Amino acid sequence: MYLRVSTLCLNLKNIGLKVTLTETSTKALTEKQALEKRLSDLEAAATKREADLKGDLDTYKEKVDTLQQELSALQKVESATSTDNRHLKRQIRDLQDSVDSYTRKVAELERRNSDLSAELDRAKSNLSATRETATLLRDRQTRANEEYAASVGYMDDVAYSDDEVGLGGGEGDTTSSMHDIFRRSSGSYAGFSGTQTVDRHRNRSKQR
Repeated sequence: MYLRVSTLCLNLKNIGLKVTLTETSTKALTEKQALEKRLSDLEAAATKREADLKGDLDTYKEKVDTLQQELSALQKVESATSTDNRHLKRQIRDLQDSVDSYTRKVAELERRNSDLSAELDRAKSNLSATRETATLLRDRQTRANEEYAASVGYMDDVAYSDDEVGLGGGEGDTTSSMHDIFRRSSGSYAGFSGTQTVDRHRNRSKQR
């Protein structure tokens, strides 16, 4: 009789383990797919933004080079003539201001490009962590399925009498008792499994 109770408890625990791992794996897979889609969209947008920024950067660099050449030419003219040409000086100042403005724009574009690269790296890191979690959950579910199959095979090999199946009480008492055992074992394992998975994911994130 004790063997029968132990076997039924083991069977119910394995069923609870399988259900819990299936739900957790499904949730992790859904989060993984959402992150993958978000990463794909982010990479597409980032690629376009990066191309636009590089195009603007090249354009501004060309303008800076052109303006610097013009500025150098005007400075040479001013040096050669040694005249107080207010118009020429004003043009030189304007060109110098333009050079400074485009130089600041180049620096801003380079900073934005660096921020974009950092954002992509963070997204890839999050996706990698999610993939590792999903792999762990899948391995655990596989082991649970194997243990469940082994326990079911073992239970089928054991023969019981009607008295042993009844456990000395009515059918309603037996069903209620096994239901309570299943609820307690499932709830206990689910709490442990969820906490362990979250802590492991947090520790891995801190290490990164």
